[in-house]
Amino acid sequence: MARTRRYKKLEKNVVSRMAGGIGGLFKKIGRGLLSFFHIFDQKLTLMVVPHSNGKVVNVQTNVFAVIMGFVIVLGVMVSFIPFTRHSASTGAEISRLREENRETLASLDELRDENNSLLQTAKRFQDSL
Repeated sequence: MARTRRYKKLEKNVVSRMAGGIGGLFKKIGRGLLSFFHIFDQKLTLMVVPHSNGKVVNVQTNVFAVIMGFVIVLGVMVSFIPFTRHSASTGAEISRLREENRETLASLDELRDENNSLLQTAKRFQDSL
């Protein structure tokens, strides 16, 4: 009996230490997240002081709003790069297609003139018979 009691006691100690360690780990993670959110929730006061004798403007915000504003502005500015590149390549493609269209129209005019000439020659030949 004493042997099983020791094993039970050892097992209880191991399980309680593991539970305490896991609980402590979750507490540390929770405190870390809480401090992280407290940093982003800090209030900032932005003062805009005009050089003229105008009124001073105070704006209160938090760190999260300022960072998200910068991220959004940066995202909009960076998104223009592929659109500009695509626009430039589209302009070049349109110019190429216009030139190709002019060449095709010139070739078509030439074929139409040859066809008219051939029809006139055929008509003269038929009249001569």
